[in-house]
Amino acid sequence: MSGSRAPRPPEAIHPLETPERDWVARIRSGDGPAFEALFYAYHAPLCAFAYRLVGVRDLAEEIVQEVFLYTWERRETWDVRTSVKSYLFTAVRNAAMSYLRHERVVRQREAETVERFVRPAATADGHGENRGARRSSSIASACGRWSVTPRAEGPAARVRAQLRRT
Repeated sequence: MSGSRAPRPPEAIHPLETPERDWVARIRSGDGPAFEALFYAYHAPLCAFAYRLVGVRDLAEEIVQEVFLYTWERRETWDVRTSVKSYLFTAVRNAAMSYLRHERVVRQREAETVERFVRPAATADGHGENRGARRSSSIASACGRWSVTPRAEGPAARVRAQLRRT
């Protein structure tokens, strides 16, 4: 036989059982109770799955809710190619992985920012002295020259003393 085959019908390429096909069609047409049934059928297992991926229960529930919200908002173009269960678990996995990638980038950027501002920059003289240390030393010596009025002798103490006299 040669390598050519007759094209397969879409149902053979994307097997979706008749009850699921009907369920998807109802949801695509805006059937709220059908979507509610989908939510209650898959919410708990999807949350457990997301929790295993992200490790935080509230975050897992939020990811699952976002997937359901996304599905409902785009229901007219919802394209389920395998099974509803497979679609939902894949969507939750993708959303969780996207969140984890985002968090990794945020943590990396935070670390870079902290490193940039905490570690003082070396001066141009190359002697290892840094501007931060010089600035701290200058501020400390300037503060040491100020005469600090003790709290008991400050303006508030004088006002209290004046009030006592009257």
